Amino acid sequence: TNGEPMNETILGSDKPVFLMIMPKITDISTSTMSDFIAINTMCIEMGYSFYGVTSSLNEDILAFDVKHNAGFDYLNADETLLKTIIRSNPGLVIMQHGTILGKYSPATLPKAEKLKNPLAYTIKNLKSTNNELMLGLWSLMLTFFIFLIYKIN
Repeated sequence: TNGEPMNETILGSDKPVFLMIMPKITDISTSTMSDFIAINTMCIEMGYSFYGVTSSLNEDILAFDVKHNAGFDYLNADETLLKTIIRSNPGLVIMQHGTILGKYSPATLPKAEKLKNPLAYTIKNLKSTNNELMLGLWSLMLTFFIFLIYKIN
């Protein structure tokens, strides 16, 4: 329902939850929209949750969704919070059991096929980049702030 807190749904999910972070939907870089739409489609096929998270007004969200034929489910959160989670607009955060599995800017966004098993992809990626400490810190920060996210229509 409109305004329903989503923290338990997101943090307690047994399956991966994909959050497309868009602080201002009107300022979004659309160069990778086809990649995000493909990830959303993959999530539907795999039974994963995918949400566009923005601080934008409902009118702007609707205009964006129609323009890009995205078909996303949207959540609303504070703009400062979203900018703290990820600097790019848009960015992708993948969580499972309240733990961040990955954070991606448009420049580092993997193709949907690679994210079918996001935990395996993250482990492989961590081995090559040694980002374990950074991922842990982001996980703690996002867990602390996630309760501010509310579902909107």
